[in-house]
Amino acid sequence: KHQSLFEVEIAKNVTEDDIEKWYELYRNVKGRNFELNTFIFPKKLFAAMAKNKNCEIMQLRLKSSNPEDNGKIVAVTFNMITVSKAFCGIIIGMDYNFLKTHNVYKQTLYQSLLRAGKLNVKKIFFGFTASDIKRKFGAKPVPQVAYFQMQDNFSLSVINSIANTGKLTEAEKKSIAVNKEKPDEKKKEVEV
Repeated sequence: KHQSLFEVEIAKNVTEDDIEKWYELYRNVKGRNFELNTFIFPKKLFAAMAKNKNCEIMQLRLKSSNPEDNGKIVAVTFNMITVSKAFCGIIIGMDYNFLKTHNVYKQTLYQSLLRAGKLNVKKIFFGFTASDIKRKFGAKPVPQVAYFQMQDNFSLSVINSIANTGKLTEAEKKSIAVNKEKPDEKKKEVEV
């Protein structure tokens, strides 16, 4: 429906300004997507991906009669093409000002499907979040499980306390102060 509003291009001859813009778009998504909460990727990752021959960067530019918006990059996807001919969406960035008016997210997924078709890939992996929208494009969710083991349960309890109340109790503050002053003694206590 909105396909005519975008010019789709595969990034070549990447500049520092391109990387700046992509990073800004990525941070937009990172700042709003808490479904999969990870650390913020460093900007140098984007530069490294631009140099990687297995990574393809697709950007959507706006076609607009408004001179301020015409040619503006409103979405970017970083995709890996694997040896087994799978198309994997790794990172997405978007300008949320065009999310509803231009359906920029759906259009990015649609253009990714078209690109994967042109590359004649065997499978497409869209990533972990927004599964309802992806189902509309024929995606089938695959249940995933992740496990982790904490070596320092104290840190986890402090994080949990802050998350639940927004502040630390006096006992937690004192315990943190003691742990900062004597980190080796705490370690010995745990090891005994």
